[in-house]
Amino acid sequence: MEEKTNMKKVFSRNEYKILEQGLEAMSIACESLKKENSLLSTKVEELEAGVSHLKHRLIIDRGERE
Repeated sequence: MEEKTNMKKVFSRNEYKILEQGLEAMSIACESLKKENSLLSTKVEELEAGVSHLKHRLIIDRGERE
């Protein structure tokens, strides 16, 4: 009999509670994605700066060889 009461508790949530929990989970996921996007944007900027430096160094090296 105890198993049936536990099952009732699982399915006794109303639609508002389910929606509320879903929105909370989506909000947490969205915040996590924003943070990850920010980190990736910073990394892209660092890589672009590195590429620019290497291009500049390549131009200088070609000039020194000639």
